[in-house]
Amino acid sequence: MRPGTHVDLVGGFRPDMQEADTALMAQARVFVDDRKSAAVAGDILIALAAGALAEDGIEGDLFDICQRGVGRRERDEITVYRNARGAHLDLVTSQYVMSRL
Repeated sequence: MRPGTHVDLVGGFRPDMQEADTALMAQARVFVDDRKSAAVAGDILIALAAGALAEDGIEGDLFDICQRGVGRRERDEITVYRNARGAHLDLVTSQYVMSRL
């Protein structure tokens, strides 16, 4: 993955489905829509089981991103956003982002 890359994971819907390999999860700052839902998403579960992601490796959820300004710190860091709940959260997030432009 090139420095500065951001990856959105939205397709895996079962605990055994993985969209991103564990190498990506190990090198990225990981954000999720909802911590409880993400805890049963394959990308998170598989990375945890492989030791590529620590239990406290999720750096923020949507609330943290929108209300606390948690997010990218450096232009060249690699970030991952795992959406585990549904498309409605994508819509709300995109509306928020667009309102800030």
